[in-house]
Amino acid sequence: MKYSLIFIILLSVVSCNDKKEKSPTTKSFYKYKQTQWGRVDYFTTTRKTTAVEVTDKNIWVGTNAGLERYNIDGTGFLLISSKDGLPNDSIRALAWESNLLWVATATGLSQYNEGAWQNFELPVKTKINVLEPNPAGGLWVGADHGLFYVAFGRVLTYSKNVKVTYIEKYHKGGVLIGTDKAGLQYCHDGKCEQFDSHISTVSTISSNSSSYWVSGIDPAGTNLVLNIQDGKFYYYRVSGKVEWIKIFKNIPMMYTEGVLYKIQPCAQSSGNKLEAMKRNSPCYKYIKDSTSFPPKMTLVKQSGSNLLFGTESLGVAKWDGEYFTYFSSKNLVNRKSRNLALSCDKPSKTCHFTAGRESFSYTGKTGFIVVETNRPGWEFIYFKKDPEGTLLGIAKNNDGHIGIFRMGTDGKWSQVGENFVYESDWTDVYVNFAFFTKKHLMWAGFGAGKKAIGLYVFNLEKLKYYTPQNYHTVKGQMAGIPISVRRMSERYGHRYLASREGIIHLWRISGKKYLERSGETDGLNSDVINDVLIDRDGGLWAATDLGLCYKAKGKVWKCGESSILPDAGAISSFAYDEDRNIIYVSATRELYRIKNGKKDSKLIGLGNLLQETVGDIKLDPEGKLWIMHPEGISIIKLKH
Repeated sequence: MKYSLIFIILLSVVSCNDKKEKSPTTKSFYKYKQTQWGRVDYFTTTRKTTAVEVTDKNIWVGTNAGLERYNIDGTGFLLISSKDGLPNDSIRALAWESNLLWVATATGLSQYNEGAWQNFELPVKTKINVLEPNPAGGLWVGADHGLFYVAFGRVLTYSKNVKVTYIEKYHKGGVLIGTDKAGLQYCHDGKCEQFDSHISTVSTISSNSSSYWVSGIDPAGTNLVLNIQDGKFYYYRVSGKVEWIKIFKNIPMMYTEGVLYKIQPCAQSSGNKLEAMKRNSPCYKYIKDSTSFPPKMTLVKQSGSNLLFGTESLGVAKWDGEYFTYFSSKNLVNRKSRNLALSCDKPSKTCHFTAGRESFSYTGKTGFIVVETNRPGWEFIYFKKDPEGTLLGIAKNNDGHIGIFRMGTDGKWSQVGENFVYESDWTDVYVNFAFFTKKHLMWAGFGAGKKAIGLYVFNLEKLKYYTPQNYHTVKGQMAGIPISVRRMSERYGHRYLASREGIIHLWRISGKKYLERSGETDGLNSDVINDVLIDRDGGLWAATDLGLCYKAKGKVWKCGESSILPDAGAISSFAYDEDRNIIYVSATRELYRIKNGKKDSKLIGLGNLLQETVGDIKLDPEGKLWIMHPEGISIIKLKH
């Protein structure tokens, strides 16, 4: 059994601990396991962690989309947002002082006490970067326009001329502050003194008794690490920007360029030397403790004997020396979502993804990042590339109206026709599928609640939309496409639609449009079709509420006992690897693989996935199988 990459990181950092490794207590974070199909990664949360604070009963997590509160054991999640009185959903810093939670948001400083909020005015309007409680009482506030001290309802201004980036308690009292372009300063008794430091912009400070480690850059842009011992300053050059340094169990840890290192005296370690700027500097080596970790760590905080790691998009992990506890908001997937939309760009290895709540871009290195439309009131609900390779986003507003957005070469989104919208009557409308039949014609099937509500053709050139028209049966009778269609597959000029009224087959001969319906009277085991697929050999596959049906080209349907999967139960979706002629089949609590028309294997042990309930599945160009669960995503990097 494999553990999360953070587990590997911290295991090496605390390698003096000989206790037997324990498996994580929950699955609410990033981790990976091995299956017979390949390695599995799974994800559940999406908010960027910006601050962490720990109290006797709770862990508080500041994010870019609200304030999260967990019980100390990781249970009892609560999200506090602007709807609950939070002054602003963008949290910048947190601090616990005098049994009160101080919260710095994008709009200023506030205090939270038993559900009530009280705002505090600073002498200047400024963006707050860091909060640090004073052990003797009071709160230090570092901001873009200075350092302030809050105590007994009053605010003392230390400086208005510096941008404070970091605050650390000083062993002689007061605090050390890191600044942007003004270096390192010591602040106490109403004044600040300049430290004669080569570092002009400070990114982080960490202390252990009277020893300090500082990272930042000098005026020439060189990345430096400063070690202060007994009042003496020793400087070291490093190749990349150091995001943070934290002394843990007397070992400085350095996080730079997505990799965690530990720093030890040369006599104790074999590794790369820190490049000292003076000959008489103590010799240190840094030892790589991790490979690049997706996603990016945003912060680290020590609370007693615990370390807490915040990440770019996957929540917080707490390490107590023996167990990991994970904290996440489980909002990557909307529990009510019926389908997963995925569009990937192979050269950049970037995927755009949505599963009913928000939309994200994803790479293996950065995790999930929220994608927005740049137009207030609109949110993406589906992604699709057009025949020229341009990414389109289908979006809706609060009224349920549908609009189309196009991504430019600069990565920005613009709406296709400012007033070109489909005015749906459903506020919970979503897209079941989208398919291009020509360069400018996109078919889209919509749903709401638990049912499909219609199929429309969007003409992106003439900025019109309409229902597919003028279809006839082979006997010449007019025929309409049922509104219950929810999946589509196309090959060799033939389109197959999955609906609750059977499979709808569409094709043309000499310009005339034909429609044929296949259902129970034609050999299928049910008229309720959840998905349909035509393979490269012309074989037709149907996922029904009663199982799997298959019809080879020119043959009859094989369902029930004659099916390739006779006991699979209801089938929800297919994913197809055309090059290898492999079909992946999702069946609520089972995943199957069919190769060259024969059952190849069943995924053993769904407990290795995020959850054992599986829904919609998709295959990306990199050979990864995406699996939607009620509370998140599993991604299997398939081995062939």
